[in-house]
Amino acid sequence: MRAERAYAQEDESPAALDAVGSTIVVCSPRDSFGSGLHRVRPDDLVVHCSTVGELLRCVRERACDLIVVSGALFVSEPVIAAARLACSSAPVLAFVEGASRSPSYDRRLGAWVTDVPRDAEAFYERVQLLLDEDGCDHSGELVIEARRESQVVTRTSTKDAQLTRALDEMWMAFQPIVSCEGRCVRAYEALLRTETNVYPTPLALLDEANKLDRLWDVSRTARARTAEALAELPSDTLAFVNLHVSDLFDDQLVDDSSPLLPYASRVVFEVTEQASVHELHELPQRVSLLRERGYRVAVDDLGAGYSALSVLAILEPEFVKVDMSIVRDIHESKTKQRVLRSLLHLAGELESTVICEGVETRDELAALLQLGCDWLQGYLFAKPSRGFCVVDVEGVLR
Repeated sequence: MRAERAYAQEDESPAALDAVGSTIVVCSPRDSFGSGLHRVRPDDLVVHCSTVGELLRCVRERACDLIVVSGALFVSEPVIAAARLACSSAPVLAFVEGASRSPSYDRRLGAWVTDVPRDAEAFYERVQLLLDEDGCDHSGELVIEARRESQVVTRTSTKDAQLTRALDEMWMAFQPIVSCEGRCVRAYEALLRTETNVYPTPLALLDEANKLDRLWDVSRTARARTAEALAELPSDTLAFVNLHVSDLFDDQLVDDSSPLLPYASRVVFEVTEQASVHELHELPQRVSLLRERGYRVAVDDLGAGYSALSVLAILEPEFVKVDMSIVRDIHESKTKQRVLRSLLHLAGELESTVICEGVETRDELAALLQLGCDWLQGYLFAKPSRGFCVVDVEGVLR
């Protein structure tokens, strides 16, 4: 990470550097824009980051006025979400090939999007729109809207308080994962639950947390609640814990303060949102840190999206969970049976254990057993519940 300002003296102190006009964080694999920016904005502090780790450290340590991202490494929803979750209210400006020259707000990405500037002057024009209020009317309107979008937590204190109350009331349900060959429960998946009327479903809670840039709060609370329950986990079973991709960049996940660390050898992290995983070049390093701590990794919803196979190559997971869309009515679909055979073969080559989710009927169970599936999960065996329920696997298989 490199901080620069035009005309800065060699003996200038870090405190003096922090006293300049605006702090602009430029994120790109190469310093293709930042150096040129000094020639047209000499009063600003420009910090160049070439890795996601540098970006997150910078956002946590500095009061940033603008984050500029360029290149596939940085222009992705998980990276931008992680930057915003690291306590930054600064607007994000993303350079995207083929986009409009005038910045427009992309709600899915959580950033202002414009085309890639060809020189420092063009870069300055785009930066000025989001930083300067004394320009043309369009500039002023854009600044006001940018601040309105990027400071949503401050302006929605009521919703923020509702989410805090929901987190206080949140609890974890556990659904068993059984082995048909072993006639026993092999693991339990932890699933968050909340009893507040404001968020009738876990998805509603997660959606609101995403809007308020508080996904990490939800994830940390879920991990803490799971850890509290794991003291009662049967000694011969595992616990599967869901992770959003952005959670992998939360340092608390791998440091000594993690509540799950005492149970690391029995915890399997399920990585979700795999449609964006391949865009994160630093993901293998983050997963490696988990394994160094003793955790294992699973890929969730295999077969639900086009990117799933590339995720296997990136994560090399110990477990893969086949999405329930493949399992549903598989006894009636030759195509689904062929897909599952292929997934089983691939997982076998990778030495990954396959878990089929969403098993609800005996016909589905019979088809899965005939195909050679062993680890299964679904309502046919048990619904999610408080605590670790006992399952009569033998009785279900009769």
